[in-house]
Amino acid sequence: MCALSSTKRTIKIVSVLSLIVFLLVVSYGTKPVFADYATPQRIQYKRATTTGASISVTLDSTPIDGNVIIAVVGTLSAPVYGVSSITETGVTWNQQAYSNYDAEYRRVSLWLGVVGSGASTSITVNLAGDVSDQAVALVCEYSGILTTGYLDKTASSYAVSTTDTTGTTATTTQTVELWVGGIVVSSSAQSSPTNGFAMLDGTAYAGQSTSYLEKIVSSTNTAQCSTTIMGACAYAGCIATFKAGTPPYTPSWNSVVKWYATLNARVWQTPTQWYTTLSNRQWQSITQWFSDLPTRQWYATQWYTELPTKAWQTVGQWFNSLGFGDDTQLGVSAIVVVLLVVSLLGLASRRKR
Repeated sequence: MCALSSTKRTIKIVSVLSLIVFLLVVSYGTKPVFADYATPQRIQYKRATTTGASISVTLDSTPIDGNVIIAVVGTLSAPVYGVSSITETGVTWNQQAYSNYDAEYRRVSLWLGVVGSGASTSITVNLAGDVSDQAVALVCEYSGILTTGYLDKTASSYAVSTTDTTGTTATTTQTVELWVGGIVVSSSAQSSPTNGFAMLDGTAYAGQSTSYLEKIVSSTNTAQCSTTIMGACAYAGCIATFKAGTPPYTPSWNSVVKWYATLNARVWQTPTQWYTTLSNRQWQSITQWFSDLPTRQWYATQWYTELPTKAWQTVGQWFNSLGFGDDTQLGVSAIVVVLLVVSLLGLASRRKR
């Protein structure tokens, strides 16, 4: 009896320990499922010019709700006229940085617009007065940028020099960011941006050039860019850094009951509410939770086969899709086997009694 009692205690202890390890592995895994931040991506780019009091920009495609649009506007006029406002249906615009060189009639402005629903492709950049010489607007749409609290650091500079610059910001505070600068230069085209920036435009036009400078980073640093110009020129430059947002799907595998808690902003509170808000459907019983989802067929081993970007076809693939590596999958499989063996041993010992 003592030996049997000792065996039973051992079985119980092993069962509990195995279950704890299993739950820990499922809860935390061995690597993050998603990155901390989304990667900013440029969606489209457009250039427009004027010699009047406004610049009309027509985008090639309708901006996407939740994206941002950034405009770099360079002006040459006496007196110096900057951007008074930017108007666009469904987009809220605000100035983020600028630089004036009044003595040389140069100004560069950097604006950001947050795209909402029903956005238009037509943008009007309103200037503070008629620009007799020239104004250039360089406009880009981006995904992956925060729509609130997006601005991190700014800087500006102006001078007459053989070397232009956006100015240098203080050290940024977030690792993944989009850095955008603009430089307007008199009497010279621009080329060869420094510090890993990409340059849009920069061609000479009507006595000046305006460049749109872009860099996507994955670590904090000071932000600055210069371009190559021809001789000593008057310039004005500015730069702003914008924080990347979180990815569109940010699951947190904190526990077994939360493994899809944040998928597409859904909250699965009970087994009968798994898909309560999916496409406005109401799953009122377990037998209805996928009954109305169009074109889906749910089999025992394929209940997530067609869920976008997921393929839960087997137990092994289920773990892979969660972001676990092969080593974790093998470990979990081993634990499952141990649990089954322990359960069988416990059952066998009870039958012997």
